[in-house]
Amino acid sequence: MRKEQWPRKVAFLSRAETDQQKKALKDPKKMAGMGLQAGMGFVPFGGLALGGFKLLTKDDTSRVLAAAPLTLARDPDPKSGQALADAATGQEKWLVRAAAFDAIAVRGDPSLLHVAVDGLQDKQDEVQYSAAGAVIRLSDIQAKPPAHPKPAPTKGKSRSKKNP
Repeated sequence: MRKEQWPRKVAFLSRAETDQQKKALKDPKKMAGMGLQAGMGFVPFGGLALGGFKLLTKDDTSRVLAAAPLTLARDPDPKSGQALADAATGQEKWLVRAAAFDAIAVRGDPSLLHVAVDGLQDKQDEVQYSAAGAVIRLSDIQAKPPAHPKPAPTKGKSRSKKNP
């Protein structure tokens, strides 16, 4: 846009829109909301975080349900893994499904890889991203050869060479 066109474009704003913008600038809550939305643009996956924040603030049960899979992530019981798989595929709320895929990734059980692959077909983008992260992590774990234990040091002899 050329500089001489600026006044014409600005003139298209109505007085009501200008007054509404001035009122928004004087309202601390609206300013905080605008600042949060603007700041999210500078954070990787900021839109995902903002969408999750909006969902959490309007629905109280989602917070509890989304936190539940993370508590099961480190539980060694195989039933916990199945519960995570059920939550990842059967929950109505996308935030809970995304948290379940995050927990599956943290759990690191390659037997749940097929569940994560199925999650790539979810209708919600955020769930697909979480499922993709789980697929990458579980595939990496599955591809690694089993670790060989280090031999125990022998007693009495030091392996390090010290200068006399």
